[in-house]
Amino acid sequence: KGIIYYQVSLNKWQTIYTSDLDELNHIGLGLNSKAIGFNFDQPHTLVAGVTGSGKSQAVNTIIYSLAASHSPEQLKFLMIDPHNELSEFDNVAHLLMPIAHNDDEIKVVLEKIGQVFIERKEKNIRDDYRLILVIDETNSIIRNPIYDTRILEVIATESRKFGINLLICASDTRKDALGNLPRSLSNKFIGYVPNARESAYITGY
Repeated sequence: KGIIYYQVSLNKWQTIYTSDLDELNHIGLGLNSKAIGFNFDQPHTLVAGVTGSGKSQAVNTIIYSLAASHSPEQLKFLMIDPHNELSEFDNVAHLLMPIAHNDDEIKVVLEKIGQVFIERKEKNIRDDYRLILVIDETNSIIRNPIYDTRILEVIATESRKFGINLLICASDTRKDALGNLPRSLSNKFIGYVPNARESAYITGY
């Protein structure tokens, strides 16, 4: 039996204000104006869609929500931002280290997240601050051979109990663009994608 994919275009947008939301961890309104909360029941998050589909706004809203609902002692960010989309968070108190923009800085952040994971795994540390690695334009990072991105799949599959989470943003939703990574990113915010086949791959349905 085959699968039939349906592609539906939605052009109706509604502006949501902070006053429309009840809790700090609410990031928007869904069906029937029900508030959408962001939590770590599903530990890793993928925000994907073509340019102009609202990825940056979604990622920024999630970051704002997490920073507002957690103290810097409870939660910290590592951020990789090759195209300077996250510059408004340069001075947020939750940063473990400055946002990485260039090649050398990105390498340092990838090494750092690997070090934290290895230390927590070896020492079985499960009650330290939550660490979130945010990557904007993940496709460009994975494609670049100068970066060792194998740690991303390790974190996606093994780090939940050690309090390390991924927040991944991607504009290329083709099957070869992110490899097997989407399978482990179970919390998904998917905007417009080019076709139904890519939608099926990136959503897992």
